[in-house]
Amino acid sequence: MESSHRTAPDIAGASPTAGCVSNRYMSVMLDVKDVDSLDFSWTVKIIDGKTGAEKVIATGEREIVNQTVATLKTSDYPYGIYTVLVEAVDGAGNRSEKSVTFTFDTTGPEVNVAPVGDVLLSGTDITFATEAVDATSSVQQRFLRVNGVYVTLDVNGRGNYMFDGPGVYEVEFTARDAAGNTSVKTIAVTVGQGTDT
Repeated sequence: MESSHRTAPDIAGASPTAGCVSNRYMSVMLDVKDVDSLDFSWTVKIIDGKTGAEKVIATGEREIVNQTVATLKTSDYPYGIYTVLVEAVDGAGNRSEKSVTFTFDTTGPEVNVAPVGDVLLSGTDITFATEAVDATSSVQQRFLRVNGVYVTLDVNGRGNYMFDGPGVYEVEFTARDAAGNTSVKTIAVTVGQGTDT
């Protein structure tokens, strides 16, 4: 007799979300249900985006609602792109699956800062150009400081600062990516005496 149960188990995932990035850990949180109330089972795998290697990280044979079934850590899964694949099958053979891809990013942005122009004199506005590039995660925050004083950056990553006297100054540029990784570049600039007015 043909089974009257034609609905596959329903899979919903609260975490991770598609395209998310982390520099520490990722929780796998799921709902798995079957409206026909048949016996069913589910399996969660992680797939390495570089090698294609698969590993089972959780299994079950009952309904779960908003439950964390695994916690993935960067100490076990290095920098890279991964896919979490959830597969479920019920007693009638109905199957369903859901997958989501995320990134473990443990590397900060590449950063650089430099004054625009070769002549740095006190009493004049000096422009600093900054650059922050991250191949994996978007750059979320940028900060520029001169001797500890924050300098406002425009949309192009440039900021102006007027030195009040000659000397050697510390210029520090910091950038943070979407995963929370931070990179810092520090340079020393020598400022000469400007023309008295």
